[in-house]
Amino acid sequence: MEIQGAVGQALKGFAMKDCDEIYGDYLDKTATWKGSGDVSALQGQAVRLRFSLSDADLYSLCFVAG
Repeated sequence: MEIQGAVGQALKGFAMKDCDEIYGDYLDKTATWKGSGDVSALQGQAVRLRFSLSDADLYSLCFVAG
């Protein structure tokens, strides 16, 4: 998953290449970028999310305060 700015550019540290692969079936899995799932620095910003899936389904997504 990539987090982009409002106009569609990857945000530093949150690019697709920085995202750790998620493999398997999960009901509760935290997305991480280079080992960190902390997105608090983005609070209050308008962002876009970009997903890259292979033979997969995404049913829901939730941001939770840590």
